[in-house]
Amino acid sequence: PVGYNYNITSENKGGHYNTSTGIFTCPLAGVYLICPSALSGQGGFYSTLYVYKNSVNVTARGVHSNTNGNNLWHLGSYTFAIDCAVNDQLQARIATSGATVYGREHSHLSIWYYG
Repeated sequence: PVGYNYNITSENKGGHYNTSTGIFTCPLAGVYLICPSALSGQGGFYSTLYVYKNSVNVTARGVHSNTNGNNLWHLGSYTFAIDCAVNDQLQARIATSGATVYGREHSHLSIWYYG
């Protein structure tokens, strides 16, 4: 989906995350924990956090920002365990129904090698 791309890093040990494409290339085989978050707000009903492995959607979860006609800010954060081979590519994306996604210091992506 078209949407927010996590394009700013505070840490990128090994340089496996490409801020231009939003793609993380797995340097080791094993399980990776990928944790996208999104601060979703006014202008729509929800945002959806998608996780892709090698360009195929493997999971998605919603962040609802409109309850009973009231536009509210909601922060959604999920952790997914994804089994990967060497050079598999992971990407997290946010798509919205018109809701504003607040980036930079408000929406984050963390990826850890679990083993």
